[in-house]
Amino acid sequence: MSDFWCNWKKPWNREQCERRYVEGEKIGLRGLSALSGVSDRQISRWSRQGNWTEARLQFVAKLTAKTREKAIEKISNDRSEELRKLSEEHLKGYQTMRRVANVFFAKVASKVSSNSDEVFKIPSGECQKWAIVFDKAVQGERQATGMDYEDLNLAIAALERHGYQVFDPSIREDDKHES
Repeated sequence: MSDFWCNWKKPWNREQCERRYVEGEKIGLRGLSALSGVSDRQISRWSRQGNWTEARLQFVAKLTAKTREKAIEKISNDRSEELRKLSEEHLKGYQTMRRVANVFFAKVASKVSSNSDEVFKIPSGECQKWAIVFDKAVQGERQATGMDYEDLNLAIAALERHGYQVFDPSIREDDKHES
């Protein structure tokens, strides 16, 4: 039992008894009488008048709901953090893939710009492979950053779902009022 209840001077008043019965660890009316220094008869009368049993049920229900909400919020926050870290890892991986592909293409570009015959020694399959790597890396970066939209209207809808207001700068305020 918590020391909080024991620090009250006896006999307790009605509010103290009700608070202990409703908000404290489960206790019977006789136990409350012994703890509070108030007679069994008086405790029973106060309990009936104040409907303490129903008040305790409501308090426990609210406490349970609040505890459940906090647990769900914590789980949700933990899961969001896990997903954020995973998304960050994916993004770094895709960025690395793109950089490696860029190194290959920079070497090819250097050979092309120097009019070197070396460019013809690069197998065409090699260029195609690196083009696919580059394309997949760019797609992955877009997905990891949430920018994977081919349809502008879908992108706008996604932003608005997150509470952002999207406006078309080509439409002036004056034009809106005229139509």
